[in-house]
Amino acid sequence: MDKGFKIRMLREKKGISQKEVALKLSINQSTYCKMEACEEKISIENCEKIAKAIGVLISDILDFESKYNFIEKKNNDLITELKNECELLLVEVAELKIDNRILIRLLDKYKKLIP
Repeated sequence: MDKGFKIRMLREKKGISQKEVALKLSINQSTYCKMEACEEKISIENCEKIAKAIGVLISDILDFESKYNFIEKKNNDLITELKNECELLLVEVAELKIDNRILIRLLDKYKKLIP
C-alpha cells in the first residue's frame, strides 16, 4: 500500500482537510494532493512532517498494514459473530411463527366450541 493512501486514510480519520495539512507543511494544496494521490513520491523527511501535521506517529504510516490489519481482522471476526447470531435469531423467529400458527388454530377450534 502506498504511503499517500495510508496518509489519506489517517488524515481523514482525524477529520483534517488536505488544505490544513498543506498549510502546516507550507506547501500548495495541489502539491499535497499529489502526494496523497501517489503522483509524487513522499520522502521519509516529508513523511515525518506529514505525520506531525496530522497528529500521528510516523510508525502509524510506515507500519500501517500491520497495525490496521489487526483491527480489520478483529472487525471481520465481529461481523462473522454477528452473522451467526442473526442466523440463530432467524431460526428462532421461524419457530415462533410456527408456534403462533399452532396457537391460532387452537384458538379457532376453541371459538367453535363456545356457543
